Amino acid sequence: TTTSLVRMAPGSTIEKHLHSALEECFVLEGDFRVNGERLLAGDYHCALPGSIHEKAVTSEGTLLLVITSTNQH
Repeated sequence: TTTSLVRMAPGSTIEKHLHSALEECFVLEGDFRVNGERLLAGDYHCALPGSIHEKAVTSEGTLLLVITSTNQH
């Protein structure tokens, strides 16, 4: 398992990507839009293995706590 704090500047993006393992994301500050859903501080998002995230963006900037499982394959 890997745990990371990810700070994104206002207007920054994460390009479309495939999840090979479980990823949990907690929004600690700001806003984060992923797959058409706008997440705010206190919100949680889970990406299952095999899921695809379209481009994710933040308009105000954000601080994320991201927990990713290692791929066992």
